[in-house]
Amino acid sequence: MDYMNLFIAVLLPVFAGTAFVRWFAGGPEEMPFTEALVYGLGVGTGLLTYEMFLSEIAGLPFSLHVSSAFLLVFGVFFVFLSFRHLRSREMPLKPRGEKISGVRLWVTVFYLYGYL
Repeated sequence: MDYMNLFIAVLLPVFAGTAFVRWFAGGPEEMPFTEALVYGLGVGTGLLTYEMFLSEIAGLPFSLHVSSAFLLVFGVFFVFLSFRHLRSREMPLKPRGEKISGVRLWVTVFYLYGYL
C-alpha cells in the first residue's frame, strides 16, 4: 500500500504536469523530455495543491481516489491534445537564430516576478 501512495503522490502529478508542459511548449519535439519532466514536477505538484485548495473551499473531503483520477484524466487529456496537435500541424520553417521557448520565457518571467 505504501508503494501505491508513493505512486499517487509523486508519479501522477509528474505525469500530469509533464503532459501539460509538453503540450504548452508546442509538442514533444519542441522540448527535451528531461526538461519537460523537471518543469512537470512543479506544474503537477501545483495542480494537486490547487485541486486540494478548491476541494477545501467547496467543503468536500479530500479523497485520494478522486485526486488520482483527476490527475490521470488531466494527463491523458493533454497527451491526447499534444499528439493530435502534432499530427494536424505542418512543420514550419525554423529560424536560424537561437530562439527561447515559450515555457522558458514564462518560467523566467514568474521567477523574476517573485523577487520583485
